[in-house]
Amino acid sequence: MTTLDALADGPSARNALKEDILSLSTALLAESDWRKFVLRLDEIGGLLRRYDPAPSPLIASFDLRGQDFQTYFFAAFSVTRDVEQSIQIYKAVKSLVRYILFMDRYYEVGEKKCLYIAKGIMKNIKKRFPSGHVNYSVDFSFKQFWPFWEYEQTIKRLMLRGTQTFGYRELRHFNLFKSSDAPIIYCNLLDNELPPSIFNGDVAKVFHYNQALLDIYDDLVDIEEDIVDKMPNLFLLSALSTCRPDKLFSANRAKNDKKVREGILSDTAASVESIELLVNDYLRFVRQTSLPEEFMFLKHLARSYADNVLTAMGQSSTANLE
Repeated sequence: MTTLDALADGPSARNALKEDILSLSTALLAESDWRKFVLRLDEIGGLLRRYDPAPSPLIASFDLRGQDFQTYFFAAFSVTRDVEQSIQIYKAVKSLVRYILFMDRYYEVGEKKCLYIAKGIMKNIKKRFPSGHVNYSVDFSFKQFWPFWEYEQTIKRLMLRGTQTFGYRELRHFNLFKSSDAPIIYCNLLDNELPPSIFNGDVAKVFHYNQALLDIYDDLVDIEEDIVDKMPNLFLLSALSTCRPDKLFSANRAKNDKKVREGILSDTAASVESIELLVNDYLRFVRQTSLPEEFMFLKHLARSYADNVLTAMGQSSTANLE
């Protein structure tokens, strides 16, 4: 039981919760077992969500799509040991994700309310960081990432035509482009707030590959939904090497979710082979990258993310890979 559990809601509870976050984070700095590290970081994530709850059900639903907010908190804490500053970075990363999702909804359905909310979020982000490059560079960071949405539509057209082969290189390019919001946008905050002698390009690259692993897992979970919506997905793109799009996206196939997943993830499916190779290549890259001591925990996370994907695919986990 945490200190907060014994207190009523209010300032005292929030202060107690912050103390719990500080205590757990300090203890986590010394954790060397990757499985224990991941579990305890998730526990910190739960405390952070209680400390900074979403202001509305809609935003709460958007926050569920955020994958690793606590990672950015701990990245800041591992360097600064300042829980308040680290919480501010955590909040800012959440706000950036919310901005992307509101703008995405605005472009999809043209709802102006989403545009107004997104603009308000961006204004607040800039207020939080009046000094440093984030205040004036964040708009340009988003402009670097926005082309992905057009690129995704291009991939969708090619996917439905069935005229393009999506092999290892094409899948890798799609996946890394999709996950480039991590180094372009979120790491921009860390670069703004942390000493340049500690936060460097190699750290940002590992954040990128870790996000790519998370996105692969999301695609795995979303196979059935993406078949119905006819949206690009690594597993569906790869499956096109052995299945025509009219069959892959047929109404009958969409109704039989279990057989779709079983077919795509079968041991002989090309989709399994190419994506398994992607996962292992990303993990190998992370392991071979030299990182400052403060960011070595990112290697624990990479192993966990890769293990989750491979286990869910029915492949050998990373347990025996040292």
